[in-house]
Amino acid sequence: MTNSQYYEKAVESLTMFSKLSPIHAFILDKGFLVIEESLSENEKKVLEELIDVTSSMCDFQMKECFHNSQMLVYVWESSNLKDKYPDIELDYAEGYVFTPGTENFPILHGFILINDKIVDLTLRVRDTNYESIIEGYEDRTIGLIPEGYVYFGYKLPNEDVVEQIETKNRTQTLLDNWEDGWPYLKEYSPKKRKRKK
Repeated sequence: MTNSQYYEKAVESLTMFSKLSPIHAFILDKGFLVIEESLSENEKKVLEELIDVTSSMCDFQMKECFHNSQMLVYVWESSNLKDKYPDIELDYAEGYVFTPGTENFPILHGFILINDKIVDLTLRVRDTNYESIIEGYEDRTIGLIPEGYVYFGYKLPNEDVVEQIETKNRTQTLLDNWEDGWPYLKEYSPKKRKRKK
């Protein structure tokens, strides 16, 4: 399949699931397609420094996307890195990722954006032709998106990540946060969609 076919399949899948799940509908209505773009040398330097500081408390395990991404955001917000690099915008996002073989099944996922460029240190890329720009993380999505991968996201406030870590001592999805009554979905009303004939 081509990347545009992967994208079309992902939108079709999100649309189908949006009829069953308000989170899928929320991402479809309010989210965005993550577009690939290489990190600049300065952005790469910032990411390497951020990983170095964060790795003392997080080892970026698979299946820990919310923890991995939120710890990066927490370090960014609570260290001097944010002040040291005022030209860098780092955002936390949650949404769905589709990977080769999961085109019909959106996976709720957390990741960060550096100046709107994707950094996903959780998923391991299975494409042997793909190699990211950060040593030790060659199999992670950093800037360029591997063939067959599609990311949809929604930026959430970094302050909410910090508050969750500091007051509740936890890292978990913010969008599908049933423990706190799905705060991002309380005011949300899904768009009406026309049925395909």
